[in-house]
Amino acid sequence: MTVLPKIKLKTIIADDEPLARDLLAAILSEMPEIELINKVAHGQAVIDAVLEQDIDLLFLDIQMPEMNGFEVVKAIQNDIMPMIVFTTAHASYAVDAFNMMAIDYVLKPLHEMRVRQSVERALHVRATYERTGLEQDKMCWLATLDDVISKVNMDIDGKRESHLTGTESSFLIREKEETLIIASDNIDWFEAAGDYVCVHVGAKTHIMRATLKSVHARLPKQKFLRIHRSTLVNISRLRALIPAPKGEAYLDLLDNTRLKVSRTYVESVKTALAF
Repeated sequence: MTVLPKIKLKTIIADDEPLARDLLAAILSEMPEIELINKVAHGQAVIDAVLEQDIDLLFLDIQMPEMNGFEVVKAIQNDIMPMIVFTTAHASYAVDAFNMMAIDYVLKPLHEMRVRQSVERALHVRATYERTGLEQDKMCWLATLDDVISKVNMDIDGKRESHLTGTESSFLIREKEETLIIASDNIDWFEAAGDYVCVHVGAKTHIMRATLKSVHARLPKQKFLRIHRSTLVNISRLRALIPAPKGEAYLDLLDNTRLKVSRTYVESVKTALAF
C-alpha cells in the first residue's frame, strides 16, 4: 500500500442544492486530510473564495444557476486554480469534465467511498505537485472550453429532457484508456459480481465498480425490473416468462438469453408484466 505524505487540503464545496452541500460536508468532515473552508451556492462565490484564500481542492457542481461549473473554471486564473472534482447527477458530462483536466468526476447521489477515492486522488496529485513542482496547465484546454460551456447551458435550459427526469439516463464506465458513456436504454441487463456490476449490452459485457443496489437506485423504475438479488433486466428486452418448478421462473430476452427469476421476485415480476 502506498503511504501518502500528511497533507491538509483546504477545500471548498460549491453546489446550489443545500442538501447536497450538507451531505458532502458531512462526508468530508470525517476525513482528517480535509480542511473545509467554505460551502457556497453559486459560481461567483466560488471565484471570490478562491481569490481570497489559497484553496487546494474544489468540489464543483456542474449545473448551477447564472454560472455553471465550467464557466467557473474559465473565470479562475491559472496560477490560483485549485484541483477540481466535478459533481453532478448526469454522467453525460463525464468526458467534458475530464477534458477540463478535473482530477475526478463524482456522480450524484454521492457515496462516502466514492468521495474518499476523490480525496485520495487529490492527495496523490498534490504530492506529485510538491515533488515535481509541476502544476496543471490551464491553457491547453481553454480553446475548447467555450464549446463545453455552450453545451452545458443548453442542457440547463431544458433541451435534454432526460436530464429533467430525476433518474440516470446513462452510465460512465472506464475501460483501459477510454471512458465509455452507455445509455441505460441500450443496456440489456445488470448482474452483480461482488463489489462490481457486469453491464450486458448486446454481445459485450462491461465491468464497473458499484453495487447492484446503487445501480438500481439510479435507473428509471418503469424500465428496469429486479428479478433476482443479483439481476436487473431491461423490460423492453423481455420476450417471454417461462414457469419453472418450485415456484421459480425464467425470463427469455430478445437475444435468447435466459435469466432466472427467483421465488422472491416471481410475483412482483408477474405484476409488473401484467401476467
